[in-house]
Amino acid sequence: MNSSQNSTSKLIDEINEHIKRYESLKSSFDSLVAEQRRSQTEFLASRDSAEKRLSSIFRVAPTGIGVVVNRILTEVNPKLIEITGYSKEELIDKNSRMLYASDEEYDFVGKKKYKQIKETGSGSVETKWLRKDGEIIDVLLASTPIDASDLSKGVTFTALDITKRKRGEAKLKRSEYLLNKAQEIAHVGSWSLDLKTNKLTWSDEIFRIFGLDRNECEQTYKTFIEAVHPDDRETVDSAYRTSIEKGQDTYEIEHRVVLKNSGEVRYVIERCEHMKDSDGNITGSIGMVQDITDNKLAEARIREKDILFRKLSANVSDLIFQFTRKPDGTYCVPIASEGIKNIFGCTPEDVEDNFEPIAKVIHPDDAERVIEKIEYSAENLTYFTCEFRVCIPGKPVQWIFSRSSPEKLPDGSITWYGFNADITDRKHAEEQLRKLSRAVEQSINAVIITNTKGVIEYANPAVTELTGFTNEELLGINLWPICCRNEPNNNCDEIWDTINKGNAWKGEISNIRKNGEHYWESAIYSPIFNEQGEILNFLAIKKDVTRDKQLAEELVQAKEKAEESDRLKSAFLANISHEIRTPMNGIMGFAELLREPDLSSEQIQEYIQIIEKSGQRMLNLINDITDIARIEAGQMKYVIRESNINEIVKEIYKFFLPEAERKGLDISFITTLSTEEAVFKTDRDKLYATLSNLIKNSLKFTFKGSIDFGYHKKGELLEFFVKDTGIGIASEKQASVFERFIQADMSNSRISEGTGLGLSISKAYVEMLGGKIWMESEEGKGSTFYFTIPFNK
Repeated sequence: MNSSQNSTSKLIDEINEHIKRYESLKSSFDSLVAEQRRSQTEFLASRDSAEKRLSSIFRVAPTGIGVVVNRILTEVNPKLIEITGYSKEELIDKNSRMLYASDEEYDFVGKKKYKQIKETGSGSVETKWLRKDGEIIDVLLASTPIDASDLSKGVTFTALDITKRKRGEAKLKRSEYLLNKAQEIAHVGSWSLDLKTNKLTWSDEIFRIFGLDRNECEQTYKTFIEAVHPDDRETVDSAYRTSIEKGQDTYEIEHRVVLKNSGEVRYVIERCEHMKDSDGNITGSIGMVQDITDNKLAEARIREKDILFRKLSANVSDLIFQFTRKPDGTYCVPIASEGIKNIFGCTPEDVEDNFEPIAKVIHPDDAERVIEKIEYSAENLTYFTCEFRVCIPGKPVQWIFSRSSPEKLPDGSITWYGFNADITDRKHAEEQLRKLSRAVEQSINAVIITNTKGVIEYANPAVTELTGFTNEELLGINLWPICCRNEPNNNCDEIWDTINKGNAWKGEISNIRKNGEHYWESAIYSPIFNEQGEILNFLAIKKDVTRDKQLAEELVQAKEKAEESDRLKSAFLANISHEIRTPMNGIMGFAELLREPDLSSEQIQEYIQIIEKSGQRMLNLINDITDIARIEAGQMKYVIRESNINEIVKEIYKFFLPEAERKGLDISFITTLSTEEAVFKTDRDKLYATLSNLIKNSLKFTFKGSIDFGYHKKGELLEFFVKDTGIGIASEKQASVFERFIQADMSNSRISEGTGLGLSISKAYVEMLGGKIWMESEEGKGSTFYFTIPFNK
């Protein structure tokens, strides 16, 4: 029993012990479960928070982020959308090939990236993407697998747009290349020296200039000094060290260098600028070295050529020059031959940097035109060609021809190379040629020039008027059929033989115009010789004398009628009886008085002067009577020849000046044409006589004041005038003053002598020359006589 109880009691105790253990275990399990649940809750909460943070980073990251699975896009952030230009919907579940610029880029990135991931666990590569808008951009891709052991789970990648950086790098590389290339082309190298570290850095061009190999020498100040020519080393070293000691900002020096391998001597110029710290202490230097050997050699060649140029041009009268327009618009002549003395009256040294010695002698009327042509040539880089005049003190006006070609210099200057030539003689010859040409063209005589075969090469307009043939019909045909026109008495053979022998033929020819009309021509045929006396051409000058022949016949008839009539003789005797008696009485009377024995020498001289004056009056009367008789009979002829109106006016002025001064009168004249323009064709003697008669008339009737005379050109006419302050003419007598034997004062007590023929002769002469004459007068105040004649050139 006890044994059984003990066993039971023991079993119960064990069971209770197991129950306690179970409860303890259960309590621990429940606690563990609770802790596990709490931990799981915290983990879930922490994971959710991490996912939210990652999602936030994913959204706002400044770099494009995405996930690809088997290169299919499964996730993209907003930045990637911005970079590509596609929407999220257009990217998700699409092959990433759509982002690449080419299949080659797509394949390259795939191979490169997965190879890097396999080797290092991640990869990066630069590639080119194609945006939706077609723009190709540079992208830096970085990739890492979601599960390194299983790439099929996908790859996370980042994309950074590096287009701007790549372009900047390209520009930088391009700039560096261009800088190096520019230094190489310009032979300019750059260097820098840090005085704290004593580090010297040279550009590639420095090595080329000094003839050094970058791989064989150190970039040190010693290396530099050793490259300098031995004779220049001390000067160069002193220049640099002195600039440091004195705290200068810059320094510049020219010197020579000796190339190490070849021993060739080169010339360089160095410029340096020092760098300073905040306290003003020099901490380093930067500078440049330029190879100026070519410039130095060129300068030497220029000096040699300049010497040669001056030797070659010393005996050339014309000017050879280099003319320059500086960037500021001023002019100078850096190079000029000795001929400048002849052209502008100055020396080459006067104009090396100053244009004024030339500018001041250019004719004022030409100066503006010359400058305009210079500026036009400078603006358009076209040839400068100009003719202008210069006025060198003490010398006649010269004509200059200038021609040069422009070139634009690097500094903006324009320089011309050319010559100036004195063409004064040529201009005068051209002017004479123009006058002759105009004279021939405007001549009323027909002028024909043929070759030695008689073929017409030139015919002036008067030929057409004479023959009726046009210029086109005349040129190129033989002259002789035109001359003969079936007239057997024209002696064409005689003319041809005469001129071929070098002689002139002159005569009258009966001819027929193109329209069949008969006419007479006065002709002169003559040969034209060259300097060797050889016949070059033949010249024919013809004039229609048909009317002259008719007039000759009419004059003969008129003469016969005049001889039959005694009207002219009666008028002549009636009007000049007084004029003849008066001087004759003076001559006879004072000749008788000279017989008186007690005359003083003064009285004798006085009587002789009266006799001479009466004789001169008688002579003038006879001349006037002769002239008026010829005019009346139609026998007065005129000779048209080239005359200078200015010379005629001056001659008349000189002739009458003494008489005017004796009477206390002022006499003056006016000429309005230049010496060259004043040349025209007229009967000089008739014009001279007309002006003389009018001035003589003014001198007779002017007792105080002045006499003015001269001319003005009015269209195709010359209008002459003689104005005096004499007694004037009453209005009722003005109409008759040009009639023969009429004077304004016809009374017995008239105050002036004369036949009254002067004005009528003048009127006849003016009308004979193709003009007209008239007058304006106010009694007691004076008169003005006018007349016109044609201005025939």
